[in-house]
Amino acid sequence: REHVSQVRPLFVAKPQAIAGGQHPGAAGLPVVRQPGAHTMLGFVLVQLKDWAEARRVLAAAYRADPNDVLALCMLGQVLEAIGSPQRAAAYYQRALQANPNDALAQHYYARLRDSTGRRS
Repeated sequence: REHVSQVRPLFVAKPQAIAGGQHPGAAGLPVVRQPGAHTMLGFVLVQLKDWAEARRVLAAAYRADPNDVLALCMLGQVLEAIGSPQRAAAYYQRALQANPNDALAQHYYARLRDSTGRRS
């Protein structure tokens, strides 16, 4: 968790501040503009089971790219973990709309359907 707290500011800082060297964590680091940065951080937070922070970060990823299948799947996982399987299913369905052939989205959606007995 200590590593996340050290890395997190680089993910959430404004790209202009990082590029201009204005962010204290950016000193001496190459600037990498990665559109999926919030998704990557969200993935780490899901692995750490930091559900509230993962939800916040992944919601930002979703706002940045509503077709980010990994962000949608991770949001679904967060919602399952906090006891909202119906909302989780909606995110898995959105992921499948974005990419019907995505194996991860297919897996999570099928697993959720099987665990809840839903067939839709």
